[in-house]
Amino acid sequence: MQAYRVNIDYEYFLFDPHYQASTAKYQKMIEEWEYIYWYCDNSGTLLTQKNYPTIELKKIEKIINAEVKLTKQTDKVINWFGDTTNKELMQKCNSRVYSTQWALNENLLDTNQTKILPTLPEELPAGYLMKEEGGFSGMGIHQSLKKCRPPVIVEPYYERTGDFSVLFIEGKPHFYQNKIDNKFQYKGSVVKNAQAWELRDLDLSDEHKSIASEVSQKIFKHYHQMSPQAVWGYDFFTYEQNGKSKIYPVNEVNFRKTLGYFFIKLCTHLGKSAEGAQLVFETAHIPKNFSGEIVSVSPKANKFQLSLLLT
Repeated sequence: MQAYRVNIDYEYFLFDPHYQASTAKYQKMIEEWEYIYWYCDNSGTLLTQKNYPTIELKKIEKIINAEVKLTKQTDKVINWFGDTTNKELMQKCNSRVYSTQWALNENLLDTNQTKILPTLPEELPAGYLMKEEGGFSGMGIHQSLKKCRPPVIVEPYYERTGDFSVLFIEGKPHFYQNKIDNKFQYKGSVVKNAQAWELRDLDLSDEHKSIASEVSQKIFKHYHQMSPQAVWGYDFFTYEQNGKSKIYPVNEVNFRKTLGYFFIKLCTHLGKSAEGAQLVFETAHIPKNFSGEIVSVSPKANKFQLSLLLT
């Protein structure tokens, strides 16, 4: 029997030279997030060492309208979150350095502001930050030289006004907005039209929508030729500079599944009659005056208590 492992430690597997899959650190991380598998793809069996209370499994089954299957042993493990069959290729596809170089080659980024360095600079100029080749949810982004592994991307610390993602599912783009904190950590997502996921519904100027549309087509073609993955995406953001709104059209590529994919799949289960939807990481982040439907989707013992808000 085959079973699926939610290898949410994927970026460590790709980019951390000290990575060891069996350590408690990574097992804890996997057990925190592995339940998303059932919401996203409930046709198979989840490989887990965690003991889920029956009441939690029943809650998920009610939402997805299907039986959840799990096992602690299997003779065939399939890594579900990210592809591990060709590590060298996947390092390239998930590399911030590679995606930034591609964007520079396509004249999408300013070569005077964004630099790729093979070694660490002697000092980091004030108002600048460095991005390592790998990392997720703000990891690998530094405002000092400490604990930074080259090669690195050096660029200004932009005053962001909006964070966005494009997720391709079987080639179809899904556009939505993200909530990011001041450490660049992901805190949730928002979509105005949970039935469409279209670019036109994002809070962007017509000029920025035109750029985002063109880039989404270019980047899909390029990465699809490298490896035709079924689910992957990339992030971009807007910022203010000298009183003008600008767009940073390719921030990083996530050539794997994402929590945005989880958000989209949640909406297929719960948001069929909703207009808008929002995924929040903690109940404390739910607006006090929110009058729509609130659905808790995480196991109660988990650190992060995610909820889907429907309007």
